[in-house]
Amino acid sequence: MPAQPNRALAQALWDALRPDPFYATLAQQCRPPTDATMVAYFTLSLEIADQYGRLDLPSQEMTGAALWTLPLPKAAETAASRHKSERLAQVLGPQGTQFYTTVGAAMHQETGPAVAPADWYLSILGVAPERQGAGLGRKLLHPALTLADAQQQHCYLETFSETNHAFYERLGFSTVRRCEVPQIAAPYWVMRRAPASRPARSHMS
Repeated sequence: MPAQPNRALAQALWDALRPDPFYATLAQQCRPPTDATMVAYFTLSLEIADQYGRLDLPSQEMTGAALWTLPLPKAAETAASRHKSERLAQVLGPQGTQFYTTVGAAMHQETGPAVAPADWYLSILGVAPERQGAGLGRKLLHPALTLADAQQQHCYLETFSETNHAFYERLGFSTVRRCEVPQIAAPYWVMRRAPASRPARSHMS
């Protein structure tokens, strides 16, 4: 992806997710705690999803994105993890990186019992505030969820907002676990989606 659209998308994601307790706390842990740091973080997130996972974008406008983490072969997973760790240290600085790593490990431990290693993980869904409510989030998720159904693949996500539950429930997700991590003064919920049932095959006599 070109650098300029990456930055425009990253800004849209930060504008959308600024109130989220995880990202709001992460921003305060970075030095300096500036918008530029968080835009750089979301730029990196877009690059990682595009290179190692799945990235779904609007067709013509840089106002939102859906970022997925997908299971990888061991060697590719190791390379992706190393690449992400190295770049995060550059973007977030020592304190921000420490917070991100600590919270990430705690959330992984909390979320793990409710999901399976082969699940697709919706790591980020964001739509610029001025475009929210127009159905763009649903459109961004449609391609991956359609493919997940075709491949009989489970998906999951984590959300810190109870108001998001109804949106995701309409797409087939259900809440499977309520979690807390001490570094963030808010609970989060794990929502998981089973693939849609395949239609029964007709048998010709």
